[in-house]
Amino acid sequence: VIGIEKLELFKVITTNNVYEAKSVLIATGQPSNSVSIKNLSKFEGKGISYCSTCDGFFYRGQNVGILGYNDFAFHEAEELKVFTKNITIFTNGKELEVSSKYEAEVGSYTINKMKIERIDGKDTVEEVVMEDGTVALVNGIFVAYGTASSISFALKMGIMTNGNSIITDVNQKTNIDGLFAAGDCTGTFKQISVAVGQGAIAGKEIISYIRGQK
Repeated sequence: VIGIEKLELFKVITTNNVYEAKSVLIATGQPSNSVSIKNLSKFEGKGISYCSTCDGFFYRGQNVGILGYNDFAFHEAEELKVFTKNITIFTNGKELEVSSKYEAEVGSYTINKMKIERIDGKDTVEEVVMEDGTVALVNGIFVAYGTASSISFALKMGIMTNGNSIITDVNQKTNIDGLFAAGDCTGTFKQISVAVGQGAIAGKEIISYIRGQK
């Protein structure tokens, strides 16, 4: 989907077609910014994670890496402190871009600014190999690269947001009549069970909304 418009009906514009609907549910998720590193996608779910609060407890006392370079990365690092103190932030060749909020925390972590060649391991993540051949041993890597956003097309409609998340009420309604949102794009706890529950609530409300239309 590359755009959504609301006239008498909603128009959902994709790269190939335009779809008309009486109501729309936005469930686009909130993926992290992509970063091209060899074997990153290969180890997703096998040591590569995008949610520290979801998966941090798997790495109690172990060596973990954070892939990132700004406040997003340091926020994830702070979340992981509860589980382990052995945290390395890999910037993948970028300089740190940290606001005053996290400046005091920079010294709390090992910072590796070298460009990453690849991520290696047998069945799960075991090491990060840098371009100069040096190796950092890790049990898991949390991706917090840049900022996460999947709602740019929605912002053009005037949907109320909080940062990169769509604001909804308890029935998953946005501030635009007939437009609903569910799942990670609403900024809630990123678990499938939460997204499914929100989707069920939204589905029920959409039925009621459409039945109430003339």
